[in-house]
Amino acid sequence: AKAAAAAATASPKGQGAAKKQFLEVLSHPGHGGVGLRVAPEYPGTGTGEKVVPNTKHEFSEAVAVPYNIGTTTVQIQFYRLADSEELSGWVHDFNPEEPGRRMIRVVP
Repeated sequence: AKAAAAAATASPKGQGAAKKQFLEVLSHPGHGGVGLRVAPEYPGTGTGEKVVPNTKHEFSEAVAVPYNIGTTTVQIQFYRLADSEELSGWVHDFNPEEPGRRMIRVVP
């Protein structure tokens, strides 16, 4: 089942210049990175691009999206990458092989 985007965002529009926010993609053995999505939906539609482990990226918005795994609901955190010539789209912190292990952390 697709998860739908929640209404809460990390940086509401119209409140002046927001402080820059960054995320880091964490390394995980045998994992080549996190695929970008067109929208904050899981599994959603991929863009064909991915962010690789141990890289830092600016993001402009964050959205928590509920996702059901059997009888358990987890929150997947999606981050919209800030406008970039190299990458664009939404990246998420969910690891379907290990739902309790996050793939992204917010960094200064």
